[in-house]
Parts: sequence; C-alpha cells; structure tokens
Amino acid sequence: MIDVVEASARDGWWRLPVWIDRSGRVFRWLLVVATLVGGGTLCFFALGIPALGPFGATVLLAIVWQLSRVIYLAGTYMAARRAGMVVTFVRAGSVDLLPQKGFWKIRWKRYAKRIPAVVNAVYDPARPVAPQMIRQILGGPLTLLTAALVCAVLASIFLPGRAGFLFCAMAVVNGGIGVISLLPVAGAVESAGTAAYRWRWKTPDISAPRFVYARFLAHSVFGRATDEWSLADLDLLSRQPMPMPFIALWCRLKSLQHAGQWADAAHRVDELSALLDTEDAKNAWWSDLVAQLVAEIAFSTAMATGDASGLTDDLLTRGAGWSFPALWPRCLALRAALIGDVEQCRHWLDVARRRAEVSVSRSMPESEAILARSVLSVLKLKSTEES
Repeated sequence: MIDVVEASARDGWWRLPVWIDRSGRVFRWLLVVATLVGGGTLCFFALGIPALGPFGATVLLAIVWQLSRVIYLAGTYMAARRAGMVVTFVRAGSVDLLPQKGFWKIRWKRYAKRIPAVVNAVYDPARPVAPQMIRQILGGPLTLLTAALVCAVLASIFLPGRAGFLFCAMAVVNGGIGVISLLPVAGAVESAGTAAYRWRWKTPDISAPRFVYARFLAHSVFGRATDEWSLADLDLLSRQPMPMPFIALWCRLKSLQHAGQWADAAHRVDELSALLDTEDAKNAWWSDLVAQLVAEIAFSTAMATGDASGLTDDLLTRGAGWSFPALWPRCLALRAALIGDVEQCRHWLDVARRRAEVSVSRSMPESEAILARSVLSVLKLKSTEES
C-alpha cells in the first residue's frame, strides 16, 4: 500500500510520489516486454504452421491484444452500470458507440489524431461518488484478470494442442494488461491503480474546480432541463481548455431557449464566432458539438425572426445528426410551422420526441418537450394569421 502522500499546495489534489511513479514506469515496461514476448511465443506455437513464422505469430498476438482491449472496455462498462452510473459514450479504436434506451448506435469514425479508448460514465449525484468511481475504474482490470484465469483453466484442458497454446497466450496477455493497468503510474493518463487508490484513500472533493465537467454531465444526465446552471461552474467551464468553452456556451444557450428568450439565444452567434477563431476550435474530436451549436443558434434565430432561411438542408453535419438525433427533426418541424404546414410540423415534432425519449439523459425528453411547445406556439400563431 502506498503510504507516502503528496498534495498540490494549490488545489489539494493528491499526486503520486515521483519515486513511486518512476518505479511503476520501470515495472510497467518490463511487464509490457514480458507480455509481448510471452504472448508472441505462445501465439507461434498456437499457429502450428512453421511457414507463417514470426509474422503469423505477430498478427495473432495483435488480434489477442485487441481482444483484451475490448474485454477491458466491456468490464469498465459493466462495472459502471452496476455501480449505478450512466454510460453516455464508448469509443474503441475507430468505432464510436452511443448507448440508447434498449439499443446502441454505432459508427466508424477516423480522427486526424489518435483518440484513446474511453468509456464515458456519469456518476449519480444522489449517491456517494467515490464507490461509483472505484467500481468503474477497477472494472476493466478485474475483468481482464478474471478472463486470464478462465483462459488459464481452458489452456490446462486443451494443452498440448494448438487451442491450448492459444488460450495460454490469451491468459498471458489478459493477465499482463490487467496487472499493468494496476501499477502505480501517473502522467497525462494515470493508471487505474493510481486512480482507484486516490478515490479510496485520498477522496477528492467533487465540488472542486477540476470536476466542473463531471458536475455538468451529472446535471445533464440526472437533472431536469429546467434546473438552473451554477454561474460559477459556467465561468469555470468557459476558462478551461477546449472544448469546455463550447460546453459552457451550450449551457447558456439551452437556458435561454427554455426561457423563450430567442433573440438573446440568437445573439450567441457572436460568442460562437469568437470561440471558432481560437487555435483549438477545429479539433475533430468536438466537431459534432460545434455543429450542434451552429444548428441550435440557427434554430433560435428562426424562432426570433420567423425566418427559416437559415435552416438549410446542409445545416447539420452527418456526425452531429448521429450524436444529437432529435435536433434536425425539431428544425424541420419549425420550418413546417413557419409555413403553416400543420401535418409536417406535428410529424417532425413526434420524431424528435421519440428520439429524445430513448436518450440515456433524463433531461433530454423534458428539454425537447419545452422546445416543442415553443414550435407549436409558432404554428398556432401562423395558423391564426392565415385564417
């Protein structure tokens, strides 16, 4: 157990002692090498085809390694769900997964820069946070170690056959990655072992500035659409690195929309333009969020002016439509309302409602219901003018 504590003098954030971090890095690289060599050798025997040689063993090892990554992500996801958290997004390689109620949405998306695998889980603010975080963090490593044990048992059954060597290789790789992830290592992305230790023994204050984005997600997923955002948190979000300023703008925009302050919401286009002029604004990782903001401001402008010319068919990118499926039907409903087309307006509002209802975010259906009433008020006013 680590008994040496370092704390940042400024924010009270516990940091892994340097000597432990360095030792952990040495052991990590030793384990990586041992796992690769051991797993590769076993894959060579598992193939049983001398002609394929080291190349075939390398390919098989890469497949086993990727399978272990999938097991890690699956374990993290299952642990988060069992802890009462809501998983809003999963990324594995070039595959994006968007959980919905009763099904998953999936897409293939390549990014200019490598994006690490991630399971984005949101804690339930009504329950203690630390136990949820610990279960989620340890879910991946413990699942891998369990898989390693199962593979070892299967290997003992099938050895000395090729299947036995394959199960042996899977046991080595799963066990190696599981142990590696638990080693005390800090850095840009700290190990699961370090993170779990912090949440168990040096529990952070969830109200601290560094957790403002986590609080935003908890507010969005477990809260109500009409809840007031903390002005202090919005200010913190605005001053953090990208894409947090975009998220702060999204919060302000939604508050104005829910309040029916359409002119003020439309004027947020200046704030968006200023953000888009910054160097980090065009990162593909948050391109969907930027496209959503553009569309939401265009929607607000149409509501404020009664002019739907900004709601063009190419307004929303394909990626943003995938990530925010209720947005474009709502825009189509407003276009129909502004020309007095009752049938099309109600049809697209119903589509938006059904798409919002399958979202894992509890505030999404309520938010879309509020905006739908605003669109219906436009339709009613248009129908009255025509009659």
